[in-house]
Amino acid sequence: MDYKLDAEFGFLENEVVNNSITDQLKIFADDTVIEQYEAYRKDEYKTFAQNEEALRLVLEEGETPNFNNIRVAAKMLEANAGIFENFPKHLKGRTDRLLERLTDKASAVEALKDLEGAAQEELMKACDDAKEVSYEDVETLRMTYVGFKFMTSAAVRNESYYVPVDLAGETTTIRLRIVRNSAETGKVTIQFGHETMGRVRAEFKVKSSTLEGFFLSSNAEGIRILKSIQEGFLKDIEKFGLTGGTMNYGITDHVPTALSETAAPGATELTEVAEKTDNRTLYGAAQTFLTHIKEVLS
Repeated sequence: MDYKLDAEFGFLENEVVNNSITDQLKIFADDTVIEQYEAYRKDEYKTFAQNEEALRLVLEEGETPNFNNIRVAAKMLEANAGIFENFPKHLKGRTDRLLERLTDKASAVEALKDLEGAAQEELMKACDDAKEVSYEDVETLRMTYVGFKFMTSAAVRNESYYVPVDLAGETTTIRLRIVRNSAETGKVTIQFGHETMGRVRAEFKVKSSTLEGFFLSSNAEGIRILKSIQEGFLKDIEKFGLTGGTMNYGITDHVPTALSETAAPGATELTEVAEKTDNRTLYGAAQTFLTHIKEVLS
């Protein structure tokens, strides 16, 4: 069977479900047909386009605000597992290891590409077994694959990551971004939603080997948990050559959802030594923080 999937592969609707899977793939791999199909689904597209938060996320990641990307972004913003909830159970171990691989950009991107490849393999298998698999199941697998392509692109372009973490038995998608440019060299932004902690946002800045933090939560329990990990967190980041600075906390009903801006055009490039130092400290701080959150809620 000769076919290829890409991020623009379209929906499997009743109009094409009777076609062979190869014909379906050929139909929706064509950019012109995608435009026609999005016109056909204008009501649904309009609904997703009106999801301002999802649209903002797509633009923030530098992606095209088409139907697929907005739909994926909406799943990313869900407080629960989001896009990860549809990943085949027998491959769940790979998603669980994403946090472990969050040691530097190369390792994290490699892990995401591995997941993207696994999602594509599962979709191909479903296509080969089209007689036994419903088109709804194929569509679910397709969106999972599109989702991982979105995540890989965000990681490569922006050092922006979506990491599934088990918090008190609830798989939660953590969003984080590493910012390194002339304006804000050495910053980590982390955001997630959780039933117990509410909406949480954490920001770390590294200045002269000192890590300063600012934490927001939409409820008091979230702040209590964040404060409870401070001592252990600051002790563990010492292995990255960091010392703890000022840590500020606040409660608000309006926790910002936008992550930090991407590197500004013309920003000064980091030297190889500086980039290695930032990798060791920024990724280390992010991974250590999330590990402590996971442990305190386990």
